[in-house]
Amino acid sequence: MERDIAWSSVTGDETDENTRTLVADAGEAFAGVERAVIRLCDKFDSDDVLLCLSKGRNFRYGVDPDYKANRRGTRKPLGYTAVLERAKETWSYVEHDGLEADDLLGIFGSRHKNSIICSADKDMKTIPCTLWDGKQVRKIEAHEADWWFCYQTLVGDTADGYPGLPGTGPKKAQAILPAKGTIKEMWAAVQAAYLHAGLTEADALKQARLARILRSEDWNSKTKEPILWTPPT
Repeated sequence: MERDIAWSSVTGDETDENTRTLVADAGEAFAGVERAVIRLCDKFDSDDVLLCLSKGRNFRYGVDPDYKANRRGTRKPLGYTAVLERAKETWSYVEHDGLEADDLLGIFGSRHKNSIICSADKDMKTIPCTLWDGKQVRKIEAHEADWWFCYQTLVGDTADGYPGLPGTGPKKAQAILPAKGTIKEMWAAVQAAYLHAGLTEADALKQARLARILRSEDWNSKTKEPILWTPPT
């Protein structure tokens, strides 16, 4: 909803040709969000909406201070805060300091089996849940979620600023991971790939903890803290 306005087009004064202003209508932006939520409610015949929102400094910075370093200095869109506040006034929401929205989606989506995560984010495939990805409803079982989690540990995510295993793309990751297997077998394959590349098990674990979107079992409900992922033994 951002619009770039050239002042010369407003004033008719050619001396203003280098003066530009970026503006946004927060009401128009919120209306788009509202329409999207209404479409989802209509699709699933439900008005039980829970928005999951990011808040504070993400716990992954404790795993790697360079997490999302590529995003430093970027700004939120104009009107973002106003739209967010209107959304919080309109629907139920959850946020927790140190957690990303993805983590809250993962915790609630894996805990409440009658819920539907609505997100086009590929990271949601690492959650055992019912997922609407914008195209289809998918039931993701635990073994499939584990496979995608190990896959992300190998390929990394440039958007989130963690590299995974250097030189490993989708095809190589698929060749490394067993198509069917337990998380123990898949993790053994991940470790072996990291060691073969001259890296360590600690390197693999760090990437896994960055890639891990929290599930219900990764959250300590008493201390209100995430439980860092530990390889199976």
